[in-house]
Amino acid sequence: MANDSQSFKATVNNRSFAACKGCGTRHAHLNVEEVTRTTYWYLGMMKTTRSVRTIENPVRTEMCCNARLKWVMVRAKKTDHECDARCRNAKGGDCECSCGGARHGLG
Repeated sequence: MANDSQSFKATVNNRSFAACKGCGTRHAHLNVEEVTRTTYWYLGMMKTTRSVRTIENPVRTEMCCNARLKWVMVRAKKTDHECDARCRNAKGGDCECSCGGARHGLG
């Protein structure tokens, strides 16, 4: 058995958006995290640890028209479908088009 450990680092970008019910203004934020996964041997068994470090996370208590905004996380799946008004004006978080969630819900 080897006593070596292996680490894998990745940067994860999660986007969220909100629409003000009063004025219709659309807001967007980007949450950037660095995820580190380490695999190692301990007492003859393989163990894996995962740690997350937040690089950028804007405060989600933003107000518009004297009301707190309700944030929706974008769950994107990049496909060959052309990005159109259904994506840009979406109210839900699921995105399956060519923009990969970059323009989802932004009006």
